[in-house]
Amino acid sequence: MALIEVKNVKYAYNFNEQDTIIAVNDVSFSIEEGEFVALVGHNGSGKSTLAKMLNGLIVPMSGDVLIDGMNTRDDDLLYDIRRQLGVVFQNPDNQMVATIIEDDIAFGPENLGLEPQEIEKRVDWALNAVGMQQYRKGMPFRLSGGQKQRIAIAGVLAIAPRVLVLDESTSMLDPKGRAEVLDIIKQLRAEQKLTVVLITHYMDEATEADRIIVLNKGKIAYEGGKEIFLREDELKSYGLDVPVHIHIANTLRKSGMDIKNIWTQKELEDEICRLL
Repeated sequence: MALIEVKNVKYAYNFNEQDTIIAVNDVSFSIEEGEFVALVGHNGSGKSTLAKMLNGLIVPMSGDVLIDGMNTRDDDLLYDIRRQLGVVFQNPDNQMVATIIEDDIAFGPENLGLEPQEIEKRVDWALNAVGMQQYRKGMPFRLSGGQKQRIAIAGVLAIAPRVLVLDESTSMLDPKGRAEVLDIIKQLRAEQKLTVVLITHYMDEATEADRIIVLNKGKIAYEGGKEIFLREDELKSYGLDVPVHIHIANTLRKSGMDIKNIWTQKELEDEICRLL
């Protein structure tokens, strides 16, 4: 059985009797333990609605979401589900509840009823994991956007989840901050064997994933590997762009140059150097 199973889920927002928007429409997919899956789509494609369904913040109108076999429809299981699956949202300021950084990270473990010694151990581990140990006595409002997002990730890590969901967690960051957060995620996945679900509209971030799921108008338009980046017209039809370095490689290949499929800027640089 997969760690995450989404089965024929549907969700609609009813603004008034005449205005109903179907955000997610008969979506099904599964994610195995240890996978890194990118869930991508244009604004309004249903990505964030799915993120909220994964940890039971909202319940599908039809269909089921199972986390390690536990159905998010069962209120008695929500506590256990949220221990298994942590979500980091777009704005880190909305996830901070304390005025001191170490207290903020301790908030989750405290609500799990853990002993003080275990809480202290988890706070230390989480701060070290995101490279923010030296800021533990500081105040969150003094941090940069990238640093705040690291603290938000540490707060989720402190509850020791098996799944980390990042819902547009880099969208408010500059390129340096985005790179910092992605580096932390890759490091944590390698060291802790975390299952990662990255929800983003930055397609260069999606190239880091094992598998890509494209949402379009509330439905799955594509599910598979990175070869989707070779089909630029198809991606554009979903309102998505191809990363610049992949577009350059695709264009050079079409012009007759012997360039293999590349997914990162470094791979493009290596290919061009090889050809030169």
